[in-house]
Amino acid sequence: MSMSLPTETQILVVGVGPNGMACAITLKAPGLQVTIVDALSRGRYESHSSLVYPRTLEELDTVGLAQPLLDNGIGSKGVTFHGDTETLIAVDVSKLYKLTRFPTTLLISQSDVESIFEDRLKREGVNVIWNKNVVGMASNLNNRILFCPLLRPARGGPEPGAPPTSYWCTALVVPIGTTTPQHPSLEYIQAEVAKRNPWKQRLHVVKTTQAATYRVHSAVASTFFEKLGTGNILLVGDAAHVHPPTGGQGLNLGLLSKSSLKNYIVL
Repeated sequence: MSMSLPTETQILVVGVGPNGMACAITLKAPGLQVTIVDALSRGRYESHSSLVYPRTLEELDTVGLAQPLLDNGIGSKGVTFHGDTETLIAVDVSKLYKLTRFPTTLLISQSDVESIFEDRLKREGVNVIWNKNVVGMASNLNNRILFCPLLRPARGGPEPGAPPTSYWCTALVVPIGTTTPQHPSLEYIQAEVAKRNPWKQRLHVVKTTQAATYRVHSAVASTFFEKLGTGNILLVGDAAHVHPPTGGQGLNLGLLSKSSLKNYIVL
């Protein structure tokens, strides 16, 4: 059963992705009235991304979101790729310990991030209103808008595989027009990895937890802010900037953008 929209609110967040929910939590913290809507009938909880970086964890920690992610993810002190008989790449992230309280690259699926954020929203008394699609914006005769500001969040990124003793994130790019399965099998992924392997050592795909096919594209909005009457419209996440999934750029940039919202919103 769909919930009804309130007659008014201070903040309207459009879209129930991780960035949208992070925006809602951030803006709820100082006591603002927040409403969050989505055109879907329920949460998708698709695992598109898997990496959360130290700077992102620092910002999430300002609203108490870092520790729940750390408790549910895998803290990686580095990234190592192994071939049949030798190490191919080794990156030591732990050397950042002098620069941050979170010297780790956190490996956690986007679906887990969304679940944790939605639990926090419920505790804050912010309910997601499903089946609501924003079709336009206008000011009324009193030069006030019903919902302001408007925030639209991001979705996007790859899903990792997970061998028994390590955690890998793999994104394979295939030419446009190539027929690919919607949910690739381990055998399909292994064959594609073998085609693209730049090393003489063979890379083994031991296990996959989830796999999906999606189109990669990039875009940047011509403007990120606009006033409508006495309200403010702000774009964040994919509404502002769309990225290829490499390195979890979209998820981390979207989560970081929420940190400056309180500084720019004047109600």
